Amino acid sequence: MATNAVDEHITTLWREAARDLGIGLVSPFAAIGPRGESISALAWLRDFGSPRGALVCTSDDPDDLGRFALEWGYEIVDYNAFVYPARYDRRLFIAMLARLGWAGPRESRPAWLDALDMHS
Repeated sequence: MATNAVDEHITTLWREAARDLGIGLVSPFAAIGPRGESISALAWLRDFGSPRGALVCTSDDPDDLGRFALEWGYEIVDYNAFVYPARYDRRLFIAMLARLGWAGPRESRPAWLDALDMHS
């Protein structure tokens, strides 16, 4: 998958978030459709957004992954490149993940997500 500097930056931030927050992330990721077609995503968040997970699209989304992702049962991370900070910001990524919502097994739910629910 060809990427540009913006996509590389977004991918680096998501990888850091996965390490810091202990979430399942595969990057890069090929989303598979119902007829076996595939489209590349920057990353797949295993347990957020929907039972199939959430996809982080490329900054220019040339394959229209955002539209296909929803049709195929994935959620999409709906933040454009301008939202991402120059450096990893734990609070921003927690907010993005909380907005997507937990879709994984109850016993695997991160403690930091439970802590958010206690304060809301």
